[in-house]
Amino acid sequence: MNDTNPQQEQEQKEKVEEQEQQKQKSASDWWKSTRKTLDQASSTAVRYKQMVQKKIDLAATRKKIDQAHAELGRKVDQARENAAGNPLDQEDVRQVLNKLDNLKQSAIQLEEEIKALKEEKASATDSGSEQ
Repeated sequence: MNDTNPQQEQEQKEKVEEQEQQKQKSASDWWKSTRKTLDQASSTAVRYKQMVQKKIDLAATRKKIDQAHAELGRKVDQARENAAGNPLDQEDVRQVLNKLDNLKQSAIQLEEEIKALKEEKASATDSGSEQ
């Protein structure tokens, strides 16, 4: 009986150690899963923030485009009233047209960035649901 007692004690000790290892592994897996979820939520929030900021910038750019259109209309009307010839030949009109071109290019760039963020969000959502 003395031989079985130490053997049983050893088996019991190994069983307890195995259970402890399983508990630690389970806790570790839980922390990894939690961290992964938090990282995904954080990156989603960052993308959302970027998208909202781009949309705000786009709305401001569109407002500036509308203002430039109004300014262009005033300049053309003034040139017509002053019988200054072709309004497109006047420097102030060309400046407004250049400003409009730049604003439109900025708006296109912002729209592309928003689209890219939406596609990135969609791909992140797809890859997140697969895992």
